[in-house]
Amino acid sequence: MAVALPTTADLTTSLSALSDEVYWRDRWLLIAQYRAPSRALDEDELARATRRERGLDARLAYGRLAKRIGEGAGWRPAGQGMTWTAALSDTVEVEGRRCLRLRTEAAQALERSGWVRAPATTDLGALVQGVDDLMRVVLFLVDEVVSIKADLESDRTAARPPGQRFNWAAFDDRLRIVEVTHRMALDRARAFDVFALVDHWTQD
Repeated sequence: MAVALPTTADLTTSLSALSDEVYWRDRWLLIAQYRAPSRALDEDELARATRRERGLDARLAYGRLAKRIGEGAGWRPAGQGMTWTAALSDTVEVEGRRCLRLRTEAAQALERSGWVRAPATTDLGALVQGVDDLMRVVLFLVDEVVSIKADLESDRTAARPPGQRFNWAAFDDRLRIVEVTHRMALDRARAFDVFALVDHWTQD
C-alpha cells in the first residue's frame, strides 16, 4: 500500500509557520526548484542556486529542510527506503541526471504560504526603481557595518585615559539602526519577485 504524503494544506501550514525561521539559502533551495524547468534540479544545480560549494552540501541541506517542513506538516517517512525529502520532492531521472522534482502539492503550498508569488507588477521601469531603492538600503547597511567594525578596531588599539570606557550606549544605538534598516531591506525585497517577472516576460 502506498504511503500517504503530506497534502497541500498540511505543507502550507508548515511553510507558513517556518517562514521567518528559515535562512535565505535554504529558502532558495525550494524557490530555485519551483522556478526550474519541470521544477526539477540535480544536487549540483541546487548547490549553484544557493551558493554552496558541493552538491552533497545542497542535498544534505535539502534533507534537513524537508525534515523541518515534514514535521511541521505532521508527517514522517514510513515506507522502506523513504526519506524526509519525499515530503517535498520525487526523485526522477532527467537526461541521465538524478534530480529532485518538486511535488505539485509542495509547489501549491509554496504559493499559498507566500514563499513564492506572482509579480506585483510587470512593468520593467517599476522593477528597476524597486531594485535601485533596495540597493541603496543594502549599500547603507554595508557602509554602516564596515564603519562599526573600524570603530571597534580603532577602540581596541587606542590608548584611553584612565577611567574612560567605551561608549556602549552609542554602539547599541548604531546596532539598532542596522537592525531596523535590515528589516526594511527584507520588506523591500519581499515586495517583488524578479524570477516571477522573468517567467511572465518569457511566457508572453
